[in-house]
Amino acid sequence: MAIATPVSTHYSIATRCLEAGLHVLVEKPLAATVREAQSLVELAGRRGRFLWSIILTSSVVQSVVSRSWSIKENWATSTMWTASGSTWSVQRDINVIWDLAPHDLSIVDFVLETRPGHLGLGCAHADHDIEDIAYVNVDYGDHLMANFHVNWLSPVKIRQMIFAGSRKSLVFTS
Repeated sequence: MAIATPVSTHYSIATRCLEAGLHVLVEKPLAATVREAQSLVELAGRRGRFLWSIILTSSVVQSVVSRSWSIKENWATSTMWTASGSTWSVQRDINVIWDLAPHDLSIVDFVLETRPGHLGLGCAHADHDIEDIAYVNVDYGDHLMANFHVNWLSPVKIRQMIFAGSRKSLVFTS
């Protein structure tokens, strides 16, 4: 069963599918909270079912960077993803980090061939309880740092990734 519905429904629909003995593919994020996600993973394990969550990343970016980049060269990684009001609207059931940041985090994890150790957040919201601007600082250890800026409230749409290194830098913009 494939689930591509509002985030607030992921947990209940996936639970019903797993309990019915189905394998489940859920668009990102898997659930609205870590507790819900852990519960789904445990249920899938008990039922002997596969549970996947899909994150759409740019295979072009991954391919180009992995062929031309060495982790030894990396000094800093920075990404920015802003979504203008005319492109996306502010979501009501998930914050900007869970909506936009997983894509860039996935690409950076792939390129750096490592997983984050420490995470720092700075978030804001305009007139509701859902964070719509965030700065995520990730320490990958061994002097590898990445900064992710995600923003629903920007008046312009920006999609950019920068890998800055000792011998070369890569910049992707769309």
